[in-house]
Amino acid sequence: MLADATLSLRRLEEMDFIHPGIVQLQTVAWVRNEPGFFYSSREDLRGRAGSVVATSRFGSEFDAFAKANLQLRQVADVNQGLQTLIAGGSDYLLHERYSMIAAADTQGTLGRIQRLEPPLMSRDMHLAISHDSACNDPWLRGQLARKMTELRAAGVPQQLVAHNLTVWKNQQSAPTGTLKK
Repeated sequence: MLADATLSLRRLEEMDFIHPGIVQLQTVAWVRNEPGFFYSSREDLRGRAGSVVATSRFGSEFDAFAKANLQLRQVADVNQGLQTLIAGGSDYLLHERYSMIAAADTQGTLGRIQRLEPPLMSRDMHLAISHDSACNDPWLRGQLARKMTELRAAGVPQQLVAHNLTVWKNQQSAPTGTLKK
């Protein structure tokens, strides 16, 4: 069983995906928390200097759009991207929402940035079961789908994301060899 499976044609040949997804991950443009520029879609990023973490993957459709239309500078990691953004070296930084919140909060810069809406793209994280798994049967998939529907309706996935962001932040600030709860 895989808990962060991205739905794709290739993966559909290997796995059964449980619907609804666990949570939706959004890639957004982050800007300094100051008067900025009008934004209603990715088209509004044209002509502006942007940054993106070198290891980020957005899919072939967005990559083609970015190559043809955006001025993106690659940075080594999200921390370098944040520093570049805050220092004015870029107008925006493309990054996943929750990962950026965790990184910026740890650096103490969360209050200095804001995300632009709507997101550039979204993808659902899914539970998935291999076709070859001995436990993969219609009853189990049905029970998992039922439980995921109940959990999403109760807001549990968002609560878990918020809780785990806090746990991650505490781990980052804990002295070596200790773990805060």
